[in-house]
Amino acid sequence: MFELEFMRPERLWWLLLIPALIGLYLVLLRRRRSKARPHAITNLERVLPKQQAWKRHAAVGAAVLSLAALNVAFAQPKGEVEVPRERATVVLTLDVSRSMLAEDMIETMHEYAGVGIAALIDGTVDVAPVGLGARVPPPL
Repeated sequence: MFELEFMRPERLWWLLLIPALIGLYLVLLRRRRSKARPHAITNLERVLPKQQAWKRHAAVGAAVLSLAALNVAFAQPKGEVEVPRERATVVLTLDVSRSMLAEDMIETMHEYAGVGIAALIDGTVDVAPVGLGARVPPPL
């Protein structure tokens, strides 16, 4: 079973701002309705198209929902999930920039990384498939 834990659960207290923001929005809506003149039509209202209220409320709802999602992400959720062997994949990436060609060591960083990768692959091929990815920089 998947259990959700957080690395920084104290950050979840910020979720209490969400009801406060919704309350503030409702207060501002009520204030706007009370200040509106019910029968007075200005020239500006004649020219502007009618805006549907649900669009405005949907935009505010989406913003509040995204703020709640960001808050949960800010608390850094973590969890362990058991993955069947056939679904586990190891992907290795290798830096192939010119800085890896420096010869300030016994061997270049490419050769050193190659030895480490070979040892890693030898130990994991029986456990999971291994893929290798690299980005080659353009020549000067």
